[in-house]
Amino acid sequence: MGDPQSTYSPLQEMGGTLTRRSMLRAFAAGAVLTTGGLTLSGCQKDSGAGGGSADVTLKIGGVPNADPYPVMPSADKRKKDANAKGYAEALQGWFKQNPGVKLTHINADIQDTEALVASVGGGTAPDLFIGNVLGSWGSGNIRNAFVQGLAADITELAEKYLFGRKLNPVVKPAWDFWQLDGKRYGLPYEYSGAGQGLYYRRDFLSEAGISDIPFDRTWTWQRVREIAKATTSGKRKGIALVNWNYWAFLSANAHGLLTDVPAPDTTWNWRADFTTHADTWVRAVELFRGMVFDDESVRTDITFDDGQANAAFTRAEVGMWMGNPAALVHSPNDPEAAKFVSPTGKPYEEIVGWIPLPFGETGFYDGTARYGNAMISFRPDAEDDVLDKAVNLHTYMMGPGLTTQMKVINEETKDLRNVYGGYVGGSMIPTNTMIPVFAESLEDLPGSAEEAWGKEIVDAYSAGTKLNPTPPQEQFFPAEESPGPSGTASDDAINRWAFERKVSDIRAELAKLEQTVNKTNDGFTSSIDDEVFVESARRYYAALDKVWQQEAPDFHAQVYAPWYAEKVRPAVG
Repeated sequence: MGDPQSTYSPLQEMGGTLTRRSMLRAFAAGAVLTTGGLTLSGCQKDSGAGGGSADVTLKIGGVPNADPYPVMPSADKRKKDANAKGYAEALQGWFKQNPGVKLTHINADIQDTEALVASVGGGTAPDLFIGNVLGSWGSGNIRNAFVQGLAADITELAEKYLFGRKLNPVVKPAWDFWQLDGKRYGLPYEYSGAGQGLYYRRDFLSEAGISDIPFDRTWTWQRVREIAKATTSGKRKGIALVNWNYWAFLSANAHGLLTDVPAPDTTWNWRADFTTHADTWVRAVELFRGMVFDDESVRTDITFDDGQANAAFTRAEVGMWMGNPAALVHSPNDPEAAKFVSPTGKPYEEIVGWIPLPFGETGFYDGTARYGNAMISFRPDAEDDVLDKAVNLHTYMMGPGLTTQMKVINEETKDLRNVYGGYVGGSMIPTNTMIPVFAESLEDLPGSAEEAWGKEIVDAYSAGTKLNPTPPQEQFFPAEESPGPSGTASDDAINRWAFERKVSDIRAELAKLEQTVNKTNDGFTSSIDDEVFVESARRYYAALDKVWQQEAPDFHAQVYAPWYAEKVRPAVG
């Protein structure tokens, strides 16, 4: 669940909000912004349907030959790289349908939030970019960025090109979620819907006498602890955890939902409550501290990152690590795959498993991942014809373009794992073929994911999509027009509990944290009208009440229903 206290946005660094195209144009008239020494303007090379002047030029940013959508690959690259050859054929097909259009690459960092926001504000942004970056990949911050005018309203163009009607049904919840007050500011380009989970090694499980891990309500963090301890041997640890992973122990039991109480009588409309369910949070913290300091089954450090955790797993130095299922499938000639250590000699596909994050003590789970997807957004001050062609390009590449590229890759490599695993170098069409955005791809792509990887891998990859979605808070409340409080105090606390051996009283620290967060909240004012907030809260919590009765009856009866009656209803009526 989203944390209303953690609504910090890099937009705060801009010293205000940008809400109108005229403001963007006015800003663009000033000095060209640079970030980290990288100039956010300036052409490098072009591609188009032919020579001569172009009627429309689309500015493409990011790393050359990587981010959406690169200019035409060189002839030399097309000869050496099936991915580049396939993309070139896809792009040429689009050019034929759109004569007079040219792509030109500009130097613009579209992966860094601060740099992207600065380039949008300075009028130097590419015409299309990954919209999630505007909000550091946090759904609340992304929605705030959209409301603040940092991406173009492409509602009419999405309808013009029938984007919504072409969707794979699995993607529909995310499509509905990202509509803000009837408007659209981004179009899906990659979807997993599975959220985060744990990778595990079957060879280590077998060695410890564990057959496999069933995905049912017995799958809890206590079970993770047992497996991690059983598979720890010598220098090998049972699991690798990075600092943000420790939040999962608390969120499994609805931290973020139960710790944020609506408070329309305050300026920020929310207050923190870490004491009502303090017993639950203390158990969660003591569980992971027990793994780290008592069992010594965790490879961890405050500087440890996801890449290092994955690498340790690959080298057989740990038995589990946390991530989304993307790494479950990989190209057979991926250099990283060659580094995989298999003490038994079995191939990667027979050893590695993936399972969604554990359920809570009473069956709670976070089904909001079903609403998440990566999006392409568009420059808010782009001319109408530029915006039209940019949306047209993305729509084409999600359908015929993707099919063209993948057919070429399959013909060149004779291996479907390259189609359903991301060809080495990264697909130049940024999408997930395991769960394609458009329904037509389910029929048009060569072969199938199951032919490529086998049923076991495919079932694991899609396991998270089998959970029924749970209502995200953002779907009910208007986006905040101004940045809110950061989650720094909470992050500091989780780091202390995870990495400092001497912690005297977790319950007392939770109470102190509650006071700190609420004091911070008092310094912010919500842009949401009180009556709107109250009505939004009523609908949101009533929707959750229905969902948990059906999806997690024990959680509903023992936790949610009493809390709803005692904490929420008195606040919102």
